[in-house]
Amino acid sequence: MKIENLKNVGIFIGIIILTSFTSSSFAQQKNRDFETGKNLEIFFNTYKGINTMYVDSLNNNLIVRKAIDAMLKELDPYTVYFDEKEMKDFTFATTGKYGGVGALIRKKDVDNYGIVESTYKGFPMDKAGVIGGDTIIAIDGIDVKKAKVGDLSSKMKGKSNSIVKMRIKSLLTGKIKNHNIKREIIKISPIDYSGFINDSIGYISFNTFSKDGAEYFKKALLEMKETGNLKGLVLDLRNNGGGIIDEAVNIVGCFVPKGTKVVDMKGRSKKNTKTYSTHSNPIDLELPLAVLINSSSASASEIVTGTLQDRDRAVIIGGRSFGKGLVQGTQNVGFGSIVKVTIAKYYIPSGRCIQALDYSHRNEDGSVGKVPDSLVTKFKTLNGRTVYDGGGITPDIKIESKYMSIFVASIYARGYFDDFSINYFKKYRTAPAIDFSLSEKEYQNFCSFIMDKDIEFSSKSESNLEKLIESSKKEKIYDKIKNSIDSIEVIIKHKDREKSLKENKKEIISMIESSIVGRYYYQAGKVEKMIKKDTVNNKAIEILSNNKKYNSILTTK
Repeated sequence: MKIENLKNVGIFIGIIILTSFTSSSFAQQKNRDFETGKNLEIFFNTYKGINTMYVDSLNNNLIVRKAIDAMLKELDPYTVYFDEKEMKDFTFATTGKYGGVGALIRKKDVDNYGIVESTYKGFPMDKAGVIGGDTIIAIDGIDVKKAKVGDLSSKMKGKSNSIVKMRIKSLLTGKIKNHNIKREIIKISPIDYSGFINDSIGYISFNTFSKDGAEYFKKALLEMKETGNLKGLVLDLRNNGGGIIDEAVNIVGCFVPKGTKVVDMKGRSKKNTKTYSTHSNPIDLELPLAVLINSSSASASEIVTGTLQDRDRAVIIGGRSFGKGLVQGTQNVGFGSIVKVTIAKYYIPSGRCIQALDYSHRNEDGSVGKVPDSLVTKFKTLNGRTVYDGGGITPDIKIESKYMSIFVASIYARGYFDDFSINYFKKYRTAPAIDFSLSEKEYQNFCSFIMDKDIEFSSKSESNLEKLIESSKKEKIYDKIKNSIDSIEVIIKHKDREKSLKENKKEIISMIESSIVGRYYYQAGKVEKMIKKDTVNNKAIEILSNNKKYNSILTTK
């Protein structure tokens, strides 16, 4: 058998051995060992047989990878295998850093060159004078017109201090210039924006619990406290999918006494059963807090939110959180690969587990159901308020997120807001005020810009026309009425687009303004612009500005 075959089999067997401990418990260890050994032997002999006898040569890497993925899929979506090539992305997800040039790239389609969507302030591409809207022509002497976005990103990454040679066409001058850019360790801040949103209320948008995330948070908090004006804090955890538990514990520790229990982790083994408590002195025990969450706030976000709610230390505002009460650990399985596997469930101070989906009891069709209402249990906060398990964190004040309309989402998905803001940036080199408003003239310019663009959006009229076309083809009269249908289609698209632009004007203007601000003030400016019109954030300001109302929410049973 080839070395690569042995390598893959070795990895697969290693994972089977590991994940066998996550399957259903057998009555006796002896029976479990027998079943494990039997299944390993069956798999090995099956693999050996097809590798020896199959009529065509096999792609062993692909076969074993599919087998691994299929096995782990039976457990839960968080138990995942990463091969050697995928470890860079995994490392970035957990540490928030990588070796690269600090830029986001996008492409319209495979036949176009990649465009720099934005650069990270202070990192190599930004320092080289590259801006959003510039076009990447070649990397290390290789034309990248046909390259996928993922391939472009991989080519720009590499060891710190190494050089990547890039040919870039300037948005502003149209000239192509050679750049020798030295890669650095790119450490992405978990804070999109921090600062005062009025005279006394601070705001921190925290996007991930990566390594050292709590230190970034503490620094931002202390900077606001040092002004002497901080009377309340909004912690925005919306769309924060979680991360490292220790970072969540350390953030909670800023606001509760040292030694406060934050979360119990309960696994099958003693090794995976642990209590996490705060271990540092708090920064402020009295500062009024509001935490913003939505359906994409998960895991470590829910630990912070749930603990502060259980201890009546913050008012929670927004939509119900995701409901991920499962903890993952990693295991090396050989040849630079790992498996990330669910090892425990976590329980916040009131005793509740907020896991929403029960992966241990699947339906007959293999789907996973939510914890039924009959099994949802009541718990009490420190002040005696009622809270529930089995489905995420329910906010103290519910305000459901307003999602983009289908029309606006279609424009966003095609990158047309970015395209328009790039043209605006090229036209107006002087930065507008961060709270500027788009003029009616510029909005009409956008309407003209978008009118003939390809947007994957069908109105009722267009859907009805499609039904007419389908029906006419069945009746074999389509060729006779094709010219009329084509004319009607042009009229409908134009009229429907005008109507959609009018109906969604307010939302579209907000998206354009945000994109334009991002061109001049980076991501931080973009967030600062958007939160001023944010209904959930404005509700938080209202609560934090009224001590009587704030205290009433946290004490009313």
